[in-house]
Amino acid sequence: MKSDPLEDQPRCHFLYGKPLYEDSERDTLLNPKVIIEVLSPSTEAHDRGKKFESYRTIPSLEEYVLVSKDRPKIVRFRRQNAIWVLQESCSEDDAITLASVNARLMLKEIYRNLCGVPDYVDQDPVFPWG
Repeated sequence: MKSDPLEDQPRCHFLYGKPLYEDSERDTLLNPKVIIEVLSPSTEAHDRGKKFESYRTIPSLEEYVLVSKDRPKIVRFRRQNAIWVLQESCSEDDAITLASVNARLMLKEIYRNLCGVPDYVDQDPVFPWG
């Protein structure tokens, strides 16, 4: 994403309703409901810090999800009024519910291709929607 607060492109985002774009290029969505980031050692501090601080200024954003690349772990922040509430799941048997888009993410499904692979740090998690 190009302009403040959306200067960094997220890994994935969801919306309900009509998409609003920054310009005619249609590459910067202004009204996401959920943003998902896949963490790596080089981006984790930025994704948890400055990027999340910037994303919190987006009025439509209800959930921000951080997916660990090196182990089964998903952290979801959900906006409840003016407070962001954290939910963390670290077991392959856990699930994360994205209430704003009526979706349930099973860690087992997201990480199914990573378990038991020696260098799975270099692979991205697989999301069940494609």
